Amino acid sequence: MPSNPKKKMCKICKVIVLGESGVGKSSLVRRMTNSDSINNVMHKDYLSKIAVVEGAAAPVKLQLWDTAGQEKFGAARLPSFFFRHADAALVVYDVTNRQSFIGVLRWVLQIQTYRSTAATDSNFSVVLVGHKCDVSNATREVIEDEGRDFAKLIAASHFFECSSKDGTNVQACFDAIAAASANGSSWQLSNVPLSLPRTMDQKTRCSFRLAAPSSGVDIASLISDASSCRGGREASRQCE
Repeated sequence: MPSNPKKKMCKICKVIVLGESGVGKSSLVRRMTNSDSINNVMHKDYLSKIAVVEGAAAPVKLQLWDTAGQEKFGAARLPSFFFRHADAALVVYDVTNRQSFIGVLRWVLQIQTYRSTAATDSNFSVVLVGHKCDVSNATREVIEDEGRDFAKLIAASHFFECSSKDGTNVQACFDAIAAASANGSSWQLSNVPLSLPRTMDQKTRCSFRLAAPSSGVDIASLISDASSCRGGREASRQCE
Protein backbone atom coordinates (compact mmCIF):
# COMPACT_ATOMS: atom_id res chain seq x y z
CA MET A 1 0.00 0.00 0.00
CA PRO A 2 1.52 3.36 -0.99
CA SER A 3 2.23 5.77 1.84
CA ASN A 4 0.42 9.05 2.18
CA PRO A 5 2.70 11.73 0.66
CA LYS A 6 1.17 14.42 2.89
CA LYS A 7 2.39 12.65 6.01
CA LYS A 8 5.93 12.57 4.65
CA MET A 9 5.86 16.32 4.09
CA CYS A 10 5.16 17.12 7.74
CA LYS A 11 8.04 18.17 9.93
CA ILE A 12 7.76 16.36 13.26
CA CYS A 13 8.59 18.46 16.31
CA LYS A 14 8.80 17.12 19.85
CA VAL A 15 7.54 19.47 22.57
CA ILE A 16 8.03 18.48 26.21
CA VAL A 17 5.49 19.81 28.71
CA LEU A 18 6.98 20.50 32.14
CA GLY A 19 5.83 21.91 35.46
CA GLU A 20 4.91 21.02 39.01
CA SER A 21 2.20 18.46 39.76
CA GLY A 22 -1.33 19.85 39.65
CA VAL A 23 -0.69 22.89 37.44
CA GLY A 24 -2.98 21.48 34.73
CA LYS A 25 -0.48 20.34 32.12
CA SER A 26 -2.59 17.44 30.87
CA SER A 27 -5.74 19.57 30.68
CA LEU A 28 -3.87 22.23 28.73
CA VAL A 29 -2.44 19.70 26.28
CA ARG A 30 -5.85 18.12 25.71
CA ARG A 31 -7.45 21.52 25.12
CA MET A 32 -4.55 22.59 22.92
CA THR A 33 -4.80 19.52 20.69
CA ASN A 34 -8.60 19.15 20.82
CA SER A 35 -7.93 15.57 21.88
CA ASP A 36 -11.51 14.51 21.19
CA SER A 37 -11.05 15.38 17.52
CA ILE A 38 -10.46 12.68 14.91
CA ASN A 39 -7.80 14.91 13.36
CA ASN A 40 -5.46 14.30 16.28
CA VAL A 41 -3.45 11.25 17.25
CA MET A 42 -3.17 9.92 20.80
CA HIS A 43 -0.01 8.01 21.67
CA LYS A 44 0.77 6.44 25.02
CA ASP A 45 3.42 9.14 25.62
CA TYR A 46 2.08 12.15 23.76
CA LEU A 47 -0.75 13.85 21.87
CA SER A 48 -0.08 15.21 18.41
CA LYS A 49 -1.63 17.81 16.17
CA ILE A 50 -0.69 19.26 12.79
CA ALA A 51 -0.14 23.00 12.49
CA VAL A 52 0.45 25.23 9.48
CA VAL A 53 3.22 27.72 10.22
CA GLU A 54 3.52 30.84 8.12
CA GLY A 55 6.74 30.80 6.13
CA ALA A 56 7.47 27.14 6.85
CA ALA A 57 8.17 24.85 3.91
CA ALA A 58 5.80 22.18 5.24
CA PRO A 59 3.15 21.67 7.92
CA VAL A 60 4.43 20.92 11.40
CA LYS A 61 3.28 17.90 13.36
CA LEU A 62 3.66 18.73 17.04
CA GLN A 63 4.10 15.87 19.48
CA LEU A 64 3.29 17.20 22.95
CA TRP A 65 4.87 14.96 25.58
CA ASP A 66 3.25 15.12 29.02
CA THR A 67 5.08 13.92 32.13
CA ALA A 68 1.96 11.92 33.09
CA GLY A 69 2.43 12.31 36.84
CA GLN A 70 6.16 11.54 36.90
CA GLU A 71 6.88 15.17 37.82
CA LYS A 72 5.88 14.42 41.43
CA PHE A 73 9.23 12.63 41.83
CA GLY A 74 11.15 15.77 40.85
CA ALA A 75 12.65 17.27 37.71
CA ALA A 76 15.89 15.32 38.04
CA ARG A 77 14.03 11.99 38.15
CA LEU A 78 12.49 12.25 34.69
CA PRO A 79 14.04 9.71 32.29
CA SER A 80 16.54 11.12 29.81
CA PHE A 81 14.51 9.90 26.83
CA PHE A 82 11.82 12.43 27.77
CA PHE A 83 14.22 15.28 26.97
CA ARG A 84 15.99 13.56 24.08
CA HIS A 85 15.49 15.11 20.61
CA ALA A 86 13.08 17.73 21.99
CA ASP A 87 12.64 20.83 19.83
CA ALA A 88 10.89 22.95 22.47
CA ALA A 89 9.63 22.97 26.04
CA LEU A 90 6.32 24.26 27.32
CA VAL A 91 6.92 25.12 30.99
CA VAL A 92 3.69 25.58 32.93
CA TYR A 93 2.86 27.05 36.34
CA ASP A 94 -0.45 27.70 38.09
CA VAL A 95 -1.21 31.40 38.69
CA THR A 96 -3.05 30.41 41.89
CA ASN A 97 -0.07 28.49 43.28
CA ARG A 98 3.05 30.53 43.98
CA GLN A 99 5.13 27.46 44.73
CA SER A 100 4.54 26.18 41.19
CA PHE A 101 5.89 29.50 39.86
CA ILE A 102 9.02 29.18 41.98
CA GLY A 103 9.34 25.60 40.73
CA VAL A 104 9.73 26.83 37.13
CA LEU A 105 13.37 27.56 37.90
CA ARG A 106 14.05 23.90 38.72
CA TRP A 107 12.51 22.72 35.46
CA VAL A 108 14.42 25.23 33.36
CA LEU A 109 17.68 24.33 35.07
CA GLN A 110 16.95 20.65 34.43
CA ILE A 111 16.53 21.36 30.72
CA GLN A 112 19.86 23.18 30.75
CA THR A 113 21.50 20.33 32.67
CA TYR A 114 20.31 17.71 30.19
CA ARG A 115 21.34 19.73 27.16
CA SER A 116 24.78 20.38 28.66
CA THR A 117 25.26 16.73 29.62
CA ALA A 118 24.08 15.48 26.23
CA ALA A 119 26.35 18.04 24.55
CA THR A 120 23.59 18.97 22.15
CA ASP A 121 23.68 22.23 20.25
CA SER A 122 20.46 21.64 18.32
CA ASN A 123 17.90 24.43 18.08
CA PHE A 124 15.58 24.66 21.05
CA SER A 125 12.90 27.03 22.36
CA VAL A 126 11.18 27.56 25.71
CA VAL A 127 7.62 28.87 26.09
CA LEU A 128 6.43 29.87 29.57
CA VAL A 129 2.73 29.54 30.45
CA GLY A 130 0.80 30.80 33.46
CA HIS A 131 -2.19 28.45 33.58
CA LYS A 132 -5.69 28.88 35.10
CA CYS A 133 -5.87 32.59 34.29
CA ASP A 134 -9.68 32.38 34.37
CA VAL A 135 -9.61 32.76 38.17
CA SER A 136 -10.46 35.97 40.01
CA ASN A 137 -7.68 38.35 41.00
CA ALA A 138 -8.39 37.57 44.64
CA THR A 139 -7.34 33.95 44.04
CA ARG A 140 -4.13 34.79 42.21
CA GLU A 141 -0.72 34.28 43.77
CA VAL A 142 1.25 35.26 40.66
CA ILE A 143 0.49 38.41 38.67
CA GLU A 144 0.92 38.52 34.90
CA ASP A 145 3.81 40.99 34.96
CA GLU A 146 5.83 38.63 37.15
CA GLY A 147 5.39 35.83 34.65
CA ARG A 148 6.32 38.09 31.75
CA ASP A 149 9.44 39.36 33.51
CA PHE A 150 10.52 35.86 34.48
CA ALA A 151 10.04 34.67 30.89
CA LYS A 152 12.65 37.23 29.85
CA LEU A 153 15.05 36.03 32.54
CA ILE A 154 14.90 32.42 31.32
CA ALA A 155 15.14 33.47 27.66
CA ALA A 156 11.67 32.12 26.81
CA SER A 157 10.65 32.89 23.25
CA HIS A 158 7.03 33.51 24.31
CA PHE A 159 4.93 34.00 27.43
CA PHE A 160 1.19 33.41 27.74
CA GLU A 161 -1.42 33.27 30.44
CA CYS A 162 -3.83 30.51 29.40
CA SER A 163 -6.94 28.73 30.58
CA SER A 164 -7.88 25.23 29.49
CA LYS A 165 -11.26 25.88 31.11
CA ASP A 166 -12.41 28.78 28.91
CA GLY A 167 -9.80 28.52 26.14
CA THR A 168 -8.08 31.86 26.78
CA ASN A 169 -4.90 32.10 24.67
CA VAL A 170 -4.77 28.34 24.11
CA GLN A 171 -4.75 28.59 20.31
CA ALA A 172 -2.29 31.50 20.37
CA CYS A 173 0.02 29.48 22.59
CA PHE A 174 -0.20 26.43 20.32
CA ASP A 175 0.57 28.56 17.26
CA ALA A 176 3.58 30.10 19.03
CA ILE A 177 4.92 26.68 20.01
CA ALA A 178 4.49 25.44 16.45
CA ALA A 179 6.34 28.47 15.05
CA ALA A 180 9.11 28.23 17.65
CA SER A 181 9.55 24.50 17.00
CA ALA A 182 9.53 24.90 13.23
CA ASN A 183 11.84 27.90 13.02
CA GLY A 184 14.10 26.96 15.90
CA SER A 185 16.37 29.13 17.96
CA SER A 186 19.56 28.58 19.87
CA TRP A 187 18.19 28.77 23.42
CA GLN A 188 20.71 29.16 26.19
CA LEU A 189 20.14 29.93 29.85
CA SER A 190 22.93 32.49 30.00
CA ASN A 191 22.28 33.60 33.57
CA VAL A 192 20.69 32.00 36.59
CA PRO A 193 18.00 34.44 37.82
CA LEU A 194 19.31 36.65 40.60
CA SER A 195 16.19 36.34 42.75
CA LEU A 196 12.72 34.91 42.81
CA PRO A 197 10.14 36.58 45.08
CA ARG A 198 8.24 34.15 47.27
CA THR A 199 5.27 36.45 47.82
CA MET A 200 3.44 38.83 45.54
CA ASP A 201 4.24 41.79 47.78
CA GLN A 202 7.93 40.84 47.38
CA LYS A 203 8.68 41.37 51.10
CA THR A 204 10.63 38.14 51.21
CA ARG A 205 13.06 37.05 48.53
CA CYS A 206 15.35 34.10 48.00
CA SER A 207 18.49 35.28 46.23
CA PHE A 208 20.56 33.24 43.82
CA ARG A 209 24.00 33.92 42.48
CA LEU A 210 23.98 35.47 39.03
CA ALA A 211 26.20 33.15 37.03
CA ALA A 212 26.34 31.36 33.71
CA PRO A 213 25.76 27.58 34.01
CA SER A 214 28.45 27.04 31.39
CA SER A 215 31.05 28.55 33.74
CA GLY A 216 30.90 25.60 36.10
CA VAL A 217 28.18 26.61 38.53
CA ASP A 218 26.86 23.64 40.52
CA ILE A 219 23.29 23.64 39.22
CA ALA A 220 22.25 20.87 41.60
CA SER A 221 23.19 23.04 44.58
CA LEU A 222 21.23 25.96 43.15
CA ILE A 223 18.16 23.75 42.88
CA SER A 224 18.71 22.61 46.46
CA ASP A 225 19.01 26.23 47.59
CA ALA A 226 15.75 27.06 45.81
CA SER A 227 14.00 24.24 47.65
CA SER A 228 15.46 25.01 51.08
CA CYS A 229 14.58 28.72 51.25
CA ARG A 230 11.85 29.31 53.82
CA GLY A 231 11.68 33.10 53.98
CA GLY A 232 12.76 35.89 56.26
CA ARG A 233 16.23 36.46 57.65
CA GLU A 234 17.07 32.75 57.79
CA ALA A 235 16.32 32.37 54.08
CA SER A 236 18.59 35.30 53.26
CA ARG A 237 21.47 33.65 55.09
CA GLN A 238 20.89 30.33 53.35
CA CYS A 239 20.72 31.80 49.88
CA GLU A 240 23.52 34.38 49.95
